[in-house]
Amino acid sequence: MDVSTITNTSPFFWGYLGAASSLVFSSFGAGYGTYKSAQGIAEADRDSANNDSFPFKFFIPIIISGVLAIYGLIYSVVALQGSKYWIYFCFFEPSF
Repeated sequence: MDVSTITNTSPFFWGYLGAASSLVFSSFGAGYGTYKSAQGIAEADRDSANNDSFPFKFFIPIIISGVLAIYGLIYSVVALQGSKYWIYFCFFEPSF
C-alpha cells in the first residue's frame, strides 16, 4: 500500500471508521461480558442449590455490560455529530 493512499484519504472516512468501530467493539465487549457473567451466575446458582436466597450482587456485571454498550452508542453518536458540523463548514464555507 502506497503512503499517498493513506494521506489522500478523507479525514471524515477515519472519523466514521472510528465511530463505527466504537459501536462494534463496545457491543461485542458488552455481549462477551454478559455471556461470561451469565456463566458465573449459573455456576453460583448451581453451587447454592440448597439456599433459597440468591444474592443480587451477581447481576452487577450484567448491568455494567449494558452500560458499556450504551456508552459506545453515545460515543458514536457524539462523534458523528461532530463530523457533520465540520462537513457543513468545509463544503458550504459560510462567510462570517
